[in-house]
Order: sequence, then C-alpha cells, then structure tokens
Amino acid sequence: MDSKTLSEMISFGRLSGKAYWAADGLLRFAADDALARSWSPENLLADENQPAAQEITPGRLRALTLRMTGAGRVKVTGAFVGVATAAQPLRIFTRDGQPLRLRPIGDVSWFGLFEQLGGSFWSAATNLFTWSQDISQADWIALGATVAAASQAAPDGATMQKLVESAVAETHRIHQNVAFTGGVTYTVSRYVAAGERDQIDIMLAASAFGADVAWRFDLTAVTASQVTAGTNDVGSIEATPIAGVYRIRLTADATATAFAEVRFRLWSAGVLDYAGDGVSGLYLWGGQCEAGDYPSPYIPTAGAAAARAADVTSLPLSAFDFNPVEGTLVVTGRLDVQSTAYRVLVCVNDGTAAFQNRYLEIYAKGATLVAESWSNGAPLAIFSLPFVAGRPFSVALRVKAGDFAACIDGGAVLTGANPGPVTATNITTLSVGRRGPSWPLDGFISRLVYIPFGVSNEMLQALTA
Repeated sequence: MDSKTLSEMISFGRLSGKAYWAADGLLRFAADDALARSWSPENLLADENQPAAQEITPGRLRALTLRMTGAGRVKVTGAFVGVATAAQPLRIFTRDGQPLRLRPIGDVSWFGLFEQLGGSFWSAATNLFTWSQDISQADWIALGATVAAASQAAPDGATMQKLVESAVAETHRIHQNVAFTGGVTYTVSRYVAAGERDQIDIMLAASAFGADVAWRFDLTAVTASQVTAGTNDVGSIEATPIAGVYRIRLTADATATAFAEVRFRLWSAGVLDYAGDGVSGLYLWGGQCEAGDYPSPYIPTAGAAAARAADVTSLPLSAFDFNPVEGTLVVTGRLDVQSTAYRVLVCVNDGTAAFQNRYLEIYAKGATLVAESWSNGAPLAIFSLPFVAGRPFSVALRVKAGDFAACIDGGAVLTGANPGPVTATNITTLSVGRRGPSWPLDGFISRLVYIPFGVSNEMLQALTA
C-alpha cells in the first residue's frame, strides 16, 4: 500500500464553528456547505425536507449519520449550519422520536478527520514453497497418499484439494524440501478443512531444526498440540471466514543451514501410522513457509518462491489540517499474534531515520499497547495498555501542552504520567502500520480517527467503547 492508496482511503473534513457530543456518540458540525455536500451519510435521519429538521435550533440540519456500534451505543456524525449554545442546545430526534441530547465541547477552528481506514499492514515476506496451492505438482512428494480434486471451497473462491490416504498401514503425507538458514525463525502455515479425517500435523525435519519438530491440529476440537519439541516451537489454529476452514501454523527456530522436509501428515483418532481405507482424507489449500514468528497474509506461488513487498503507508501532514499544538488519535485494530517485536499502529513523526520526534505514537509489544510522545529523543509521556491477541481493540491517545491521556476499549483513562510540555517539534509525517521503514504492524487497522484538539476524558471513553 503506497501513499497514494492511503490518501484515497482517507476521508478529509474541514469544519468551522463548534463541536458537540453526547454520552452515546460524537456529533461533528460545520458551517461549510461544501463539506455538507461531500459527506455521504449511511443513514440519513433528517434533512431540510423532513419535519425532524425543524427540531434543530438554531441551525438547520444538512446531514446526519447514526451508526449502531454494539451495546446500544451510537456514533453520530453530521454537518450543520448555525451555532448552538448551552442555553439553547441542538435537539435531534431519531425516527422513533427519542432525542439525542447534545452539549458543546468547545470551539473548533478546523477539524481533520480520518475515518474508516480499513486494511492490513505487513512487512515484506517470501513464500518459500513452490506450487503453494497445487499439491499435485511434482515438487510435492506424496507418500502413502494421493491427491484428488475436490469441491470444498477455498479462501480465494476456488476449491481445495483432497489428500487421500492409501489403503495400507503407514504414514500418509505430502512434503516439500525447503532451504533453511540456521538461527532464523520460520513459520509454516496452511489452510485445511476436515474430510473423513479431521487431524493433521506439520513437521519440520531434523536436518535444519535439530529434531523432527511437529504439532498436531484437531479440526473438530479446534486445538493445537505439540508432538515433538523443537527450539522455540509454537503451534496454533485459527478460524477463517469460511465455515470449517482453518489456518494451521507451526513456528520454530532453524538450528542449522540445510535443506529440510516440511511435511503435512494425516492422523486418525490420535494415531499417525494407521491402516487407511483408500478413500478417506482431508482438504488442503494455500501452504506458506516464511521467515518470521507468525503467519503473514497468504502469498500464492507457482513454479518458484514468491515475495510480497512491504506495505509503505505514510502521508505528509501538509496533506490535511494538522494541529501542532494538541490532538487526539483513535485507532481500532487487531493483532492475531503477540510478538516481542515493536509493531507500530500509527505514528506522527519528524520523517527522519532517527525518529527523535514522535508527537503521537501507538505501538504494540508483547501483550501491551504503548501510547507515547517523544521530543528530541526524550520521552515526554508513556502509557502501557494491555490487549488480547486475536480480539479487536480501540485505543485513544490525547496530547497537548502539559497533558497526556490514553484509554482502551472504553476503560479507565490513564492521565498525568510524566506530563510534559508536549508540543510538535519538526513534525512532518503521518505513518500508518509502521514507523518509516521499520517496526511493521503485521496486523489490521479498521478505523483511524485524528481529531485536531485534545478531547475530554469522557470523550476518550466514548470514542473507544
């Protein structure tokens, strides 16, 4: 993903006047007709042609979006003409006649907004397997098994292949030889679905891994269990959007530079070497072998290994209305695997290789999200917020002079930890999914919101709930 793509995914808004919020959502309003026309509300509740518009004082409603977000919470966006006051607040009625009572949160001279930025952000990777989704090719060696076409749906909309066991008492498997480098962590993954058999393992041979490292996966119980230990080996099984299709994964450290077999072996009721019936089996698709400690998005290959370039996502601050004095960032995302690596969700920075100035930054390390601000290489404020791998989270960060606060999933707001005179210094760039060329997120962001003023603690909770 390049900067052009990123800019196309961002909705910019320029507002003037006042901003309002209610406990159950956020209302944005402006006296800018061009902006009112540019927004496309998902659910127009009222406009100048509807009676509800007359309930708004003293301005006229141009557009209003109401989006349910779970647990009865409501996100509201809109554009208005006019200015409300605390004595004469805006009154907006939903279709069932229930009012949304709003109150001012302050004057706003402009309002830069990112909304609904959805996508995955990953580092460069290479799939070392050849013919990653066609195990009938000669590069895949089948022993005690054959490969058959099947009708089981694959994640790409095509079909999976079936690994069919022989009618002999033996190990039923396929394998491919791969060149590994000692001291490097590798992850092998594959999409699988149960047939008559519902157990399969991944094995990395001892020639490169010191032992025949193996983990078994049960597609009925949806469990992963170690068969033979290796160096820092980890196995996991994850559901996919297709019912019954899972992505299985084995990660381990190579201990020697050598070719080694990567095997996928059928099991029957916990038994590896068993007498097959010649027709039973399990469905396979999309194998991947890559350097790294977790599986990245699938890279299809044919007769040679294939690479995916890193997602480079940055945008100059001059492309939108950036407030160098204060601001708020809100990010909703998901990281499927915890890692000891630094993984940046978003960073407003100086654009240099050293990144000595990081005005707003949120990154993950281990089981913690870190929200921080740095100036000239020194931390002004740092907060740590726990998150759970595989579960979506929303985190907000507020920064302004002498004040710093963070909140995750509508919980308690952390404030006052080493607050400093936080002001932007030589800040030029917004980076999403990484910090410059390093610290890739290797995860997902579904929403990124930038607000050019420091919102209240109550608002931080409302924005992340």
